[in-house]
Parts: sequence; C-alpha cells; structure tokens
Amino acid sequence: MKTILLTVSISLWVTGFTIAQQNSAIINDKEVISWLKQNAVPIKTIESGNSFKDLKLLKKTLKDAKIVALGESTHGTSEFFKMKHRLIAFLVKEMGFTQFAMEAPIASSVPINEYILYGKGDLYSVVSGQKYDAWDMEEFADLIEWLKDYNSKVPDNKKVHFFGLSMGYNDIGRERTIAYLRKVAPEKIPTVVSLFQILAKEEEKVFIAQKESVMLPLLKPYQQFLSEFIAEKDKLIANTSITEWETIYQYLKVMEQSILQAIKSPQSSVTTIQSNRNTYMALNLLNKIEQETTDAKYIVWAHDYHIGVAGKNKMGYLLRENFGSQYYSMSFECYRGSFQAMVLNPDKSFGPLRAENISTEEKNIDWYFYRTGYDKLFVDLREAHKNMDMNTWMETPQKKVQGGWPYGGKGAIKVKVVLKDRYDGILFIEESTPTHPTKALKRRGTFDN
Repeated sequence: MKTILLTVSISLWVTGFTIAQQNSAIINDKEVISWLKQNAVPIKTIESGNSFKDLKLLKKTLKDAKIVALGESTHGTSEFFKMKHRLIAFLVKEMGFTQFAMEAPIASSVPINEYILYGKGDLYSVVSGQKYDAWDMEEFADLIEWLKDYNSKVPDNKKVHFFGLSMGYNDIGRERTIAYLRKVAPEKIPTVVSLFQILAKEEEKVFIAQKESVMLPLLKPYQQFLSEFIAEKDKLIANTSITEWETIYQYLKVMEQSILQAIKSPQSSVTTIQSNRNTYMALNLLNKIEQETTDAKYIVWAHDYHIGVAGKNKMGYLLRENFGSQYYSMSFECYRGSFQAMVLNPDKSFGPLRAENISTEEKNIDWYFYRTGYDKLFVDLREAHKNMDMNTWMETPQKKVQGGWPYGGKGAIKVKVVLKDRYDGILFIEESTPTHPTKALKRRGTFDN
C-alpha cells in the first residue's frame, strides 16, 4: 500500500498575478495564435463510438499520468459531456484507466458503481439518485450506460469503478449505517437517528446555504458517536467484517465533513480538520488511492475551479503536491453559445433551470483558440512553456469563461486566471449548447428559458 503524505506549504504563495506584474513583456497575439495553430491537436468529433485516431497523440502527453483531471468551464455544456464520454472511453480502452472519480456525492454515487459493475438497479434511477442535478442529464446517462456495457465485456482487472468525491446527500450512507448498527449495536440507533434527522434536514439545502447555527451544536455529539465507533472497531468487526466496518466508517467520515464544511468560524470543539469542499474532495481521493492495492490510474471529472493547480486549498493543488507531474489538469473551454444552469435564489435556494448565455470578448483566453480556425482542439501547455511568446501569454492574467451550476442568472462570468499556474492542457470547443435534462429532472424542476 502506498503511503500518501498530504503536504501543507507554509511558505509565501507567490501568485501568477505578481509574476505577471513583474513581467513587462507584451503579448504577441500573432505569434501566440500561430504557435497554437501549429501545435494544436485538432479534434474531429465529440461523438462517442468513433475512431480514436485523432486522439492518438494524447498517448504521449498522458503516458506518465496517474491522474487525469477533466475540468469544465461550465457544468452545463452538452459538448463537454459528449467529448468527455469519448475521452474517457479512450483513456479506458487505450490507456488502461480503471478508476473514475467525480465531483459528486460519495454516498449517493454508490448505486452508479453498483449499476456499472453488477447491473444492479436501472439507469435513470441511479443517475437521478446521485442527487446533483448538474449530472442528471441525458449525456451523462449515455456515459454510464456505456461503462456498464464495457464492464460486461472485460475481465475484472479491466473493469471501471465509479465513485464520488464530495460530501452531502448522505441518505444512502445513513440508511446503510442504521442497517449495520441494527446487526451489531442496536442500542446506539436512537442516538444516531436523532443526529441523522438533523443532518438530513440541513443537507436538503445547497451546501452554501447550510447553517452553522445548526451544524455546530450537532458536531460534538456526532464526533462522540464517531469516536465510539472507532474505539469499538475490533468488537464490531468480530460480528461482521473489516470490509463492512470500513464502508460504514467512510459514510460516517463524509457526514462529518458535511457538518464541518458548514462551520466557518474557528471553534475549540472542532477536533477534526476544518476545511472547504475543495480540500475534502482532494482528501477523499487521496484516501481512496492510498487504500488501492493495485497501481490503478484515475480519471477525475470536476469543474475547472477544482482541478486547477493554483491555490493551496484547491483539489488540483493538493493532487499536484502529492503526485507532481503524474497529475495532469485539463481544462475544457468554449468560446460562445449557452449552457445549462440552475438559478440560485437570493435566499440560496434553487430556482428553475435556465440556459445562460456566453458572450464573446476579444483577447479572452478562448478567443486565442477560436482564432486558430479549429472549432475543436487540444493543446498541451507543458510544451508551450518552451516558447518565449507562449510563456509570456501564459504568465499574464487573462479572462476565461466560468459558469457554475447554482447561478445568479446573469450569463457566464469571466474570471482572470494565469494559465501557467493552473492547467497542464486545454481542450477547446468553440460552441456550447445546454445539456439535456433527464425526464426525472424535468419532472422535479421548472424551466425559465
């Protein structure tokens, strides 16, 4: 088993913005566009089921990667989902990746894994049941069905396993914990049920709306129960198994994370690391990798905000700290169009689904890719560092599209980033159109298009 050290830097973090301020060089637009055009890998299609011939050059780029993170500037671009489906199939079939992690709730993602491995349940129940509406889309359902079909045709060592990385939506974890306690420690059930009821009610809200005033009083009794669960490990294992105990322990730790992420002010009663969703996703992936007995390779699907390597509290930064160049961060960018989002009301509750517009703007990062003349392309930014004009371009703060899932309803925002400090590669698709909600999501939600 590989031991992973999660390093925390205490040195001063010098941002890309500071570097750029010190660099008085002017971006040479013509040379940047020329380099991109000459070095880009044109993508012929985003549709799955086609030849991988146009993706073959990615084998050299990703040959040493243990983790390939597939980002996205919006959670609701249909073309990103389709291209990820195709790229995931390539990574699985051509490069031996067998672990698929996603910015999705850990507990409610378990049925998806059971579906693709064992055919348990039905497609739309497991897709909608993971509870994060951004993934409750026909494009994602198509990928899950492909994974099930692929797994049915290959030996166990080549099967793809799916798991979530995020806290929240822990109903399945609570149900399975109570079922476990019913077998091994029924006397604990009344206490646990009372704690779970409070947590379940708060988890119905989007995580940014969960209240510290509810979570903080819950923390001490919850951690007391968790400490007892750990102290009684040997006794509990004797009545069940180590595998069952570890599964329930994971559910319980994720619920603790759900409580802690809502507590923003320092508290002496907090005995476990307080952190944000980004850091917890990294910790959950690192723990998963540490437990793995084989030298598996991992695909991670998450927003660009999470996979970038800048910012020491970001998932991408922590993965780079632990795996160095074996972590490859690939941003998915677009130039124009619209994307699916869910309106975030002033009270932080979810509103209707709505297609948000993406405005074009000269000299945005995506503008340079658009000017190459390719409507779909991949660029390895690690190679771009070797070119002086490209290095200047990548050290200079520039705007890029960023669209979240809960959204204020004002179109895609543009945020400034320093490419050199953030991503290893860019996959660009010129036109974005909204993802397509499943029937279940259509029944639950309303549309404001």
